[in-house]
Amino acid sequence: MQEFINNLIPRLKNLSKTLDQVEVFVDKAWVYTDENNNIHEYTFLRDQRLIVSFNGQIQKGKWELLPTGKLLLDIAHENMMLEKAFINKAILVLKKNGMDDQPFILFDIKKIPDGNITSYLEMLAENPMLHLEDETSGPKESFDYFDVTVVVISFIFIVILILVLAGPTKAT
Repeated sequence: MQEFINNLIPRLKNLSKTLDQVEVFVDKAWVYTDENNNIHEYTFLRDQRLIVSFNGQIQKGKWELLPTGKLLLDIAHENMMLEKAFINKAILVLKKNGMDDQPFILFDIKKIPDGNITSYLEMLAENPMLHLEDETSGPKESFDYFDVTVVVISFIFIVILILVLAGPTKAT
């Protein structure tokens, strides 16, 4: 999966936000799934506190956005420096400084409820219009042709049904 994501990220670069747009990640809960599929929740607070929860146990830390555009995390006296690989309102694909092959991925469980990060990134790469996210309703597509087609076909069916039920009319 890591290699697949690493190959997909360059196709999404032009859709990415930057880390200095803190509104994208502050005051939200982000989920990290480790190699054993354990779920860790990261909450970046506006005052630069960081709360990490695992199985109900929390660790308090802090985060700092460096002038270089990198994100420094200090959790229980362990420091981690992260750089942006891809960021939007649903997912933070970060890479540990100096480790390009191993992304550190956090996702918003409200926007990716099944936790399938790979599927979400594939969908985004196939349909770049989905990156236009509304604050409240998540991704929105530019136009839904399926709904219009259903309405038109339904209208035509009703008109034909009315004509058939009315029977032939006599011309005078």
